[in-house]
Amino acid sequence: MPYLVGVLVLLSVMLVLGACRRESSTNGPDPVPVVAPVDAPSGPGSRADIAARLKKLADAPPPKELSMGAMCYEMMAPPERAEYVCPDCGEKTLYANATDGRGIPEFISWTLPACRESVRKIRDLAVTLDESAYCAKCSPDAKTPRLALVVKYPDGSEHRTENVTARDLTLLVEFTTGALKHDAGQQGEEPLAKHLPRLRELLGSPETK
Repeated sequence: MPYLVGVLVLLSVMLVLGACRRESSTNGPDPVPVVAPVDAPSGPGSRADIAARLKKLADAPPPKELSMGAMCYEMMAPPERAEYVCPDCGEKTLYANATDGRGIPEFISWTLPACRESVRKIRDLAVTLDESAYCAKCSPDAKTPRLALVVKYPDGSEHRTENVTARDLTLLVEFTTGALKHDAGQQGEEPLAKHLPRLRELLGSPETK
């Protein structure tokens, strides 16, 4: 008899626990929905996005009004010497002007700061300015230092362009900010689409049909 009572008690406990589980699953909080991950390689700044924007620029009608260039003005005398401070290692490299009075000191003093500022203005595109050729510690064998540009895409790939200029970086700023005109300085404005071949080179994006 005691054995039968124990079995009945055990069955009662199991029935109560089962009912509790069913009630909990019915009245409990809704399950957390599974959110599909964003497909980064096809989003802003991706190769597909850049190709589409280049095509849009190529298909856009040319701007109707283009301003003329500014009048000539007297240039400042270039600096005779300039000290380059490497942003990567902190090493200082001293440069002196070439015999023609113009050279790397002028670039380091005037052009390089403008290039860095242009890179900061580029939108929706991961770019890095490689200045290592100007550092005697990072590039001891560099004969003629030049800037390089590295574009990093969301899919993990990179595109590198050697010997980039301040104008190249201006083109990228104008392109990524949606401009249709290129400011050519004293030459005035011109259609940005005129520079599509160079933009494709800088971005590693071949022409699409």
